[in-house]
Amino acid sequence: MSGKKLYTRTRGGSVLKEDVHWNYIADVTKDKWHTLLLGVDWEEAKTGKFQVWYDGKKMIDEANVATTMKADERPFVMRAGLYATDWHNHHNHMKG
Repeated sequence: MSGKKLYTRTRGGSVLKEDVHWNYIADVTKDKWHTLLLGVDWEEAKTGKFQVWYDGKKMIDEANVATTMKADERPFVMRAGLYATDWHNHHNHMKG
């Protein structure tokens, strides 16, 4: 989220050379429930899929993309949620 704008992020590449892509989804309406559906084929090579539906409308349909990172021998872990990483950049005050 940035303001009222909803984005997704995919990360490929490796830990030392990330390939990060941000995709705008939609503006979120305050005090209204929304449905977000992800269709993902998790692949570290550029053979994966990344699809997003927002309130029933397909917003992103990407094929032949990397959807995981090559890190080391640890297994892949999928994490979904609202991340407020910008909070740490405001002199230890939560802002956002």
